[in-house]
Amino acid sequence: MIKSILRSEGVSLQAYAARFGATLFEQLPKLRELLIHELASVDNDTLRLNDEGLTWSDTIGPWLYSETTVRQMQAYEFA
Repeated sequence: MIKSILRSEGVSLQAYAARFGATLFEQLPKLRELLIHELASVDNDTLRLNDEGLTWSDTIGPWLYSETTVRQMQAYEFA
């Protein structure tokens, strides 16, 4: 999901629901904040970052990491 949202073509809401059986915003409610902060929009059934959102994509990606992923990254020991 993170890779898809960070690409300029965005994510089809209908395709997401068909594939995962729930809406994108039900499963990833944080994405609503991108709309609230005007970093993304929904046009023609597709959630896309706007120019400002793409500018912040290096921050948005890690912000979307799950708690499990963050814990695993913190526990990882580099050799």
